[in-house]
Amino acid sequence: MEAFFHIVTPYLYEGGLKSKIVMFMGLVVVTILGSLLVYDTGGTHLPYVHLLYVPVIIAGFWLGIAAGISFAVFAGLLVGPFMPLDVVKDISQTTQEWLLRLGFFTLIALLTGMGAQITRAYLKALKRRYLTDPETKIRNYKGLEAFYKDAEHFEALMGIVVIKLRQVHDVEKAFGLETMSYVARKTKERLTEILPKGTLLGRISSDAFAICLENKKDPLKLAHHLSQHLERTYKFEKIPFLIEMYFGSSIQLKREPDSFKGLVRKALIAADHGFQNNLEVCTYNEETQDFSERNVYILHELREAIDQDLLSLNYQPIISLKKDEVIGMEALARWGHPELGMVSPLEFTGIAEQTQLINPYTKWLLKKSLSQLSLWRKDNLDFVLSLNFSMKNFEDPTVVQEIFRVLEEYEIPPQMLEVEVTETAIARNLSKAADILHSLRESGIKVAIDDFGTGQSSLNYLFELPVDVLKIDQVFIRSMLDNSAAEAIIRSAIMMGHEMNLKVIAEGIETKEHLDHLKKLGCDYGQGYYISRPMPVELATSWLNAKRGHLMKIHA
Repeated sequence: MEAFFHIVTPYLYEGGLKSKIVMFMGLVVVTILGSLLVYDTGGTHLPYVHLLYVPVIIAGFWLGIAAGISFAVFAGLLVGPFMPLDVVKDISQTTQEWLLRLGFFTLIALLTGMGAQITRAYLKALKRRYLTDPETKIRNYKGLEAFYKDAEHFEALMGIVVIKLRQVHDVEKAFGLETMSYVARKTKERLTEILPKGTLLGRISSDAFAICLENKKDPLKLAHHLSQHLERTYKFEKIPFLIEMYFGSSIQLKREPDSFKGLVRKALIAADHGFQNNLEVCTYNEETQDFSERNVYILHELREAIDQDLLSLNYQPIISLKKDEVIGMEALARWGHPELGMVSPLEFTGIAEQTQLINPYTKWLLKKSLSQLSLWRKDNLDFVLSLNFSMKNFEDPTVVQEIFRVLEEYEIPPQMLEVEVTETAIARNLSKAADILHSLRESGIKVAIDDFGTGQSSLNYLFELPVDVLKIDQVFIRSMLDNSAAEAIIRSAIMMGHEMNLKVIAEGIETKEHLDHLKKLGCDYGQGYYISRPMPVELATSWLNAKRGHLMKIHA
């Protein structure tokens, strides 16, 4: 489309008064020269007279209908009553002949002018739609970019603030396609009300707006102002909901001028960096640039690491606090990169979860961990294996199919596998998770809610989902001895879990005091550094062999 408008742009140019006068005078000269050529070649009976259609058509196209008709009459009179039909034989034209020709000239001028007007209006409307967001009627990214191609406008540009809207696609899935349009229009209205006059606002994607600041206005200051005053709550069909917003800014450095595209990219990087680090307002700097480049590099390298089986697994035991028996192991991925060193699993899985790469990663995790579990089972080391899943895994039916395929391949009963999903993810995607988790549970696979206590205040999902286990987040375990609120949350979670016939696992047990206190509170299971750190497969095998007499019997 951009190439198309590059081609047709010259035809959209109508010119100023000076250029129109120059063209008018030029066409007058061409028309006169054309009439002289007709006379010199022998008169109007020869086809050279048709050359006069050229200035008539050009005038109609570029100068409009009135100018086209004027040239049609002018040309028609020049080759009209005073122009012989045959100069050599001195034969004059009939009145009917030259009037008919003048009429044809006029008709062609009229049709050309009308066609040019219609075509130009259509191309302008098409270009306007190409440069305008259809829902908010403000400039889209292409529209902003086209505006700042003008050197004078770009010279005045001080910086850009990008507003990234989160959860808009989740809201769209919950309420319907029209919700996205409503959120976009409402956000545009709110921004228009609080932005300084003359500020150029654009919508650069379905979930992002850009504000272009000129004349020494401070982008970071405006970002903070918007963060404090821009309303985040919306109501669609009388149902209220919240949209998270993150504000990223970039500044035009006069000593190192950037392109418009570069400024937008930097503001987007800053907004994403803010989202990753729970910062509502973030400005672009070397740290955010390094963050963005590192993410891209990790994403590229992780894809190769999965394909080439360069990741490894560590296993952390889960024990019964009442009987001191080993009831399971949690498989945890590890990645030692030759240049980056040890990359945190929270970092690379978080990056993968923002793309479809999370699905190949989870398939690798299934294959790798269950193949090892199969080897342990052949050595009579039976226990439940816990694996972390992303909600994106449940959007890909091949991942769910892979669970059953790998279980069948290694002859592992479904009861030996436990799927862990974080509380925040499952609460936000309740309807999406319900059917899939029900199907997994019906097959015998256990379902655990990970990081319990850190997510949504509403616990409705516990009544709607087939849950077997609650895993209390380690942040509460580590502070429970000194923080009565943390202890109260743990106590409540244990009581609620037992009332709902669920098992409760405490994560992050680091001291004997933690272990003893959790036993007093009635917690069922626990894991943490005090029990054992995550271990590579060889060490985990030795550890299990040492605990062979303390493995809980699994009824599979």
